This record gives sequence, C-alpha cells and structure tokens, in this order.
Amino acid sequence: MSLSLPVNSRRFTATENTLGASSSAPQFSVITAFEPGRKLSESYIAEKFRLSYGAEISEFMPELLLMHRGAINSGCQQDLRAALGMRRGTDSRALFLETYLDVPAEVILSEKIGKTVSRSDLMEIGNLVATQRGASQMLFTALTLLLCQQGVTWAIFTATPEVQKLLNRLKLKQFFLAEADPARLGEAQSQWGSYYHSNPAVIAVNARKALQVLQRHPLTASMLQSCEASLGQAPVMQA
Repeated sequence: MSLSLPVNSRRFTATENTLGASSSAPQFSVITAFEPGRKLSESYIAEKFRLSYGAEISEFMPELLLMHRGAINSGCQQDLRAALGMRRGTDSRALFLETYLDVPAEVILSEKIGKTVSRSDLMEIGNLVATQRGASQMLFTALTLLLCQQGVTWAIFTATPEVQKLLNRLKLKQFFLAEADPARLGEAQSQWGSYYHSNPAVIAVNARKALQVLQRHPLTASMLQSCEASLGQAPVMQA
C-alpha cells in the first residue's frame, strides 16, 4: 500500500483563527517514510482509527501531511492535531482505492467529467484523522494549495459521509466515482472495524477549481495566504 512519493520535509505556519485563540499558530509538515517523527505520526493515525472504528491500520501512504504544534519528533502525540496521507497516481502499483473500481481511476474519472484525465494528474489521499475542532478544514485547505503548487489536478480518496459534509461546507465540488464496497477487500475487511458502516464512497475533487473556491472565502483565503510563501519554496514532487 505504501510506495515512495519524493517530497522533502517542510513546515509552514497556518492561520489559527479557525481553531480559536491560541498561543501559537499550528504548523504543517510533509514527511516521508524514513524521516524523524514518522513512527510517531503513524502511531497517531493508527490510534485514532482504532478509537473511532475499532480498525487496525498498519499500512500508510508514502507521504504524510501533518498539522501540529511544536516539533513532530518530540515524541509527543499530543503535539499532533491532524494528518493525512498522499500517494501519486503514477506509483508502480495500483492505488488502494482502485480496489473498489472495475477500471483504473483515471479512466472512470475521465468518463465522469467527459474529458481525458492522465494518471499523473491524480493524487490519492488517505489516512485522514483529526483531533482538534476545525483541524480537518484547515488541513484540507493546506492540502489544496500544496497539490496546486505541485501541479496535481485531482485529489482522489475514499470519503465517509462526514468528510463529504466537510467538503460541502467548504463549497468544494465532489465527483462520485464508486461506492467503497468492503467485500472487495476480502479477508482484509476485518481489519477496518466499523469504518464501512457509514457507507463511504470514492470521491474526486479538482484541486485547481477547489483553490479558486477557497480563495473567494475570506476565512480560507486568509489560511491560504498564510501558507503560500512557504509552499512556493517546496520542491516539485517527482512522478
């Protein structure tokens, strides 16, 4: 499930007003499989899935986008506020969510929008957890800017109804691709606890159009502005 997506670690400060008053603004980092803080971050994700769904998660996306306060290698999970994983569509093995699809993700998305989508246009998102009010909204806003800076057009992911509602609140258009049928996982279905009880679906969001929407809203525009300088220095992800 995890193949490398080369992105250097980086950290940028985000506006804090969506999370209420705070002594310091939250930070974001993207870390790869062998960087400091990786094991702590994986443990954080696994614990939240276990507490929320009774799931036992042992595989993670190649890159993790983390929202945190303080150093992520401090050894303290309490410094983490939210996390999600990322994997390029051009990785050599199938995307995890393609387990639910009868054809490659770019094929079904092309059919859905009536325009050819390249596999290099896709980024699979997963491992999403958040433990602070407002953190998911801030994380998705940062993700949108990150994907656009790196030339990625489409975020594609398995979304619970809760995540779909979050995207609706952000006014982001979602393209339904398929139901996430747990029967397609075979024996691995048992590892996910109650996750599939909410009937998640495979969803795609156009990152470029999402960025335009977020730029029009004063709150998310402020969040984007806070991130832009640092993300502009980020190296281009390699396909």
